[in-house]
Amino acid sequence: FTETQLMIYTGNVDISTGKIYEETTIDVYYQDIGKISTKQRLWKLWRNRKAVYKISEEVSLLVQGTLMTFSISADVDNSKVDNQIAGMKALVREKKN
Repeated sequence: FTETQLMIYTGNVDISTGKIYEETTIDVYYQDIGKISTKQRLWKLWRNRKAVYKISEEVSLLVQGTLMTFSISADVDNSKVDNQIAGMKALVREKKN
C-alpha cells in the first residue's frame, strides 16, 4: 500500500531452491477501484494421518470493469489475515473519499 495505489505481487517460487518460476506485479490506483469483495474457505488436509485445517481468503477487486482476484492462505488462526484485509478495505474507502 502506498499513498496513491495498491500494489499486488504474486510469485511461483520453489521454496527448496528459491528459484522463481513466474511472478506478476499489478499496480491499482485507489480511485479506480469500484468494488471489493472477499470470500473465505476452510478445508482439511491430511499430514501424517493427522487432519490439518487451512483457511483461504480470496479478495476480488473490480477495477474499471475488470475483476482481479487474488488469495491468501493461512493456518486456522486467520486473525492476522482478517486484520490486514479489514485494514485494506478501510484504506481504500479513505483514499476514495
